[in-house]
Amino acid sequence: MPPETHFYGQVIQKALIKRGEEFLMVLCSDNGKAAGLWDMPGGRLNEGENPLEGLQREVREEIDAEIVIGNVLGTGVLTNMSNKRSFVVIHAATLLFPETDFVLQSKEVARAEWFSKEAVLDLPIIYPVYFEILKRIWSI
Repeated sequence: MPPETHFYGQVIQKALIKRGEEFLMVLCSDNGKAAGLWDMPGGRLNEGENPLEGLQREVREEIDAEIVIGNVLGTGVLTNMSNKRSFVVIHAATLLFPETDFVLQSKEVARAEWFSKEAVLDLPIIYPVYFEILKRIWSI
């Protein structure tokens, strides 16, 4: 049996924000390797940051919205576009103020749109592991 190798990497948290039967997805901005790919709002946890507060911060930074965070829906591991390994946690979430318009951080987010779960699975999603987690969440 080979020796154990421990995981060292970043933590990425994503909010699967639901409104009725639709889910919020964000289109990555046009400046970078992820241009034209879709993602869920969220991002990396900062050193020493409370995980739930970190997810709320990331959503505020990307779309200027306040969320209510629910259960963990799924987890996974990915290697990002900078070749760094990350542990991913996807949380259920809803908007605290659903009527509020989004203010997008243009360096990261080009658009924010609502999609059915079937339509989400047809999008070019930034990382394949997100696609696999969503399929497990929705039992597809």
